[in-house]
Amino acid sequence: MDRRVYLFKGGKNHGPYTLEEVRQHVRNRSFTEKDYACHDGKNWIRVSELPGFARIEKAKPAARRTTSSAKKRKSKKRVNPVKKRNRTKIFLTVGVPLILLILGLIGGSIYLLFLMSSI
Repeated sequence: MDRRVYLFKGGKNHGPYTLEEVRQHVRNRSFTEKDYACHDGKNWIRVSELPGFARIEKAKPAARRTTSSAKKRKSKKRVNPVKKRNRTKIFLTVGVPLILLILGLIGGSIYLLFLMSSI
């Protein structure tokens, strides 16, 4: 007799499934090995810990040869580029008030020079 397994994901119980059906759901990414499963009617364990469940290894892609120019391009990538939205936000919160302050100082200086020259 096949063992029946219930799976738990998104706050809901799913199943019952056979162990082979569980493997297919993991391959199809409907469930992951980190989701919970119950096979004995009492205990919930990770799918990867189910008795008889072999870990599914993804096939590794064949190693590609990279040219030195490709390596250089990879090394030139920014690690943490500043997004355009963040630059705009910084400009609006720092740049605009700074520009207004400078214009105010220049205007105030011209006004004071004008007052001094008229005295």
